[in-house]
Amino acid sequence: MRLLTCAVQNRLPQWGCVLLFAGALAQAQNTGPKLYPAAMSMDYNPLLWQGDDARFALDILHTSRCTAQVSKTVAVRTQNPAVQSLALTMAHDQDKLHRKLRNMARTFNFPIPRGRDLDGCEESSRVAELSGQEADLAYIALLLRTTEANVSQFEAEVARPQVPSNWSLWKLAEKDLPMIRSEKSAVKDIQEAAPNRK
Repeated sequence: MRLLTCAVQNRLPQWGCVLLFAGALAQAQNTGPKLYPAAMSMDYNPLLWQGDDARFALDILHTSRCTAQVSKTVAVRTQNPAVQSLALTMAHDQDKLHRKLRNMARTFNFPIPRGRDLDGCEESSRVAELSGQEADLAYIALLLRTTEANVSQFEAEVARPQVPSNWSLWKLAEKDLPMIRSEKSAVKDIQEAAPNRK
């Protein structure tokens, strides 16, 4: 209920409110007297994702879930074999990425939004409402934006200095960057082969 209220008041998706709550919680935990330095406290976790790394993880959790869901829908509905092949590949790869990242977050006790809070996929929902060639073109346009953003985010994560708190994310980004780049290239190939809009 608090997430819904936050989302309405701040005009944010529910997963955006999770970031706000997490930030407020972290700030509250940093106030008041400390008996021990952070590194000596019982709650200290040197492997917990922080800052830009945490934002990367949450963004990819959200976009991978949205991309996998819309790709599954498009794969079933499209009449274009090339789009269907792309959608099946995207659904598989993005779902795998989402599950891998979610399991990593649980291993490090990183707070992640619930599944339904990650479902605020407005653009994906609009694509799923379309049909035929219009749906195919909207899906390709959506993938052009998301794959471009994914490549940028993965490259930025790989370029960050390695520290204990981001080592796991750095390894994931380094390992999966070729797959993310391949997806971007495949989407561009499909776009170039697609018929022009009227």
